[in-house]
Amino acid sequence: MLQKKVKILIITLMLFSVNFYAQVKLKGTLINSNTGLPLRYVNVGIVSKDVGTVTNQYGEFNLEVENQYLNDSITLSMIGFSTQKLPIEYFVLKDSVFLDQKFINIKDLIVNNKKGQEIFLGNERPDFMYATVSLKLIEAGNEIGIFVDVDKQTEIYKFNLLIVKSDYDRLKFRINFYDLKDKIPNKRINSENIIVETTIKEGLISFDLKDYAIYMKENFFVSIESLEELWDDNKEIIVVGKIGGKSYSRLTSQSDWITYKLGVCIFLNAIEY
Repeated sequence: MLQKKVKILIITLMLFSVNFYAQVKLKGTLINSNTGLPLRYVNVGIVSKDVGTVTNQYGEFNLEVENQYLNDSITLSMIGFSTQKLPIEYFVLKDSVFLDQKFINIKDLIVNNKKGQEIFLGNERPDFMYATVSLKLIEAGNEIGIFVDVDKQTEIYKFNLLIVKSDYDRLKFRINFYDLKDKIPNKRINSENIIVETTIKEGLISFDLKDYAIYMKENFFVSIESLEELWDDNKEIIVVGKIGGKSYSRLTSQSDWITYKLGVCIFLNAIEY
């Protein structure tokens, strides 16, 4: 009985210390429940709030949460794993979470025998009247992307991003494809992580998608997501934008999407059947 009272007292003191400060620092490790191995690049955050991050290569995350969000829950999402939603108090008491793998049902798409037509989708670099966007102080989990219209069944085989310059020696990001609901990005639909690392400092960043067998027959959303925190105020990434277009961004994992009246130059090589 005494041991139980002591345990309750310890928990009470811990929660009191959380509420005493303006924010609490959460940390944890996410683990594959099937293999026991750490899970890298899991999205961790509070849904619809600008509070989130991505686990590192060791499956670890650190997250600062302000007092106003202490009654919220942390959502953990990862391609190929069941999403979990846990109260913030959980991470005050424990530092490990096991995620269960789930079966992904990939719909069969029948490609016609006829030869397809090569097309570009998205925002190619304009010949004139374009602008640049400076990206600074980038959080892990920050995303920026565009909507893409398709008329017929289409195979996506290359991703392209045009940058003016990058002050970083290396960039690591994830390419995400989403379906749409109420004209906003909804569920991520690629069946595996598409991780890109590049040392390109200016010009065109291209990534071959042929091995991922990405076929679309409805309008979709494509984005790039930073997998690392780029928090150097003396450095920036400048991307090209198309005046009169639209882009969508979110500050970090699980937060809401914001519209920008500038079409960032993300475009795709594709074959339309």
